[in-house]
Amino acid sequence: MGLVLPQKSENRLERLEAREIILNDGVMSAKLTPNSLIFSDKSGNAAEKATITASRISLGGRYATEINPEGIICSRDGVPRFDLAVREIGASIAFKNATGLMGSMLDEATMVVMNSDAMLSMRPEHIFLQKGEANALLASSSLKIKDTDK
Repeated sequence: MGLVLPQKSENRLERLEAREIILNDGVMSAKLTPNSLIFSDKSGNAAEKATITASRISLGGRYATEINPEGIICSRDGVPRFDLAVREIGASIAFKNATGLMGSMLDEATMVVMNSDAMLSMRPEHIFLQKGEANALLASSSLKIKDTDK
């Protein structure tokens, strides 16, 4: 089906108004709405999709990336794996494992490495290590160690 737009006349300008425009070739499609532009590929198990709006760009599929004014989030199979963000407290980079637990994080003053069992935090003024109830704090003038019996 086709649409023939009227020719521009010398005296007035014609216009086309629509809620959405869809282009489709059976496998690939593009959809334009007043709020977004969406490209998609419907082939395969993990359909690839790109969405562009005024506040974000989203690239979807098995490996997905979302870019918004706050930062970038990359995921695999729906689980966030990498996060780059700028918030009121500062900028941070986080890497996560397949279960979504924090793997490591770096911000302007702190580096943290953690899993479900333990955590290591490094700052310019100290190093903190924790496993369960036990922890150790190493500062420039002291070393404090607490075991599981406190």
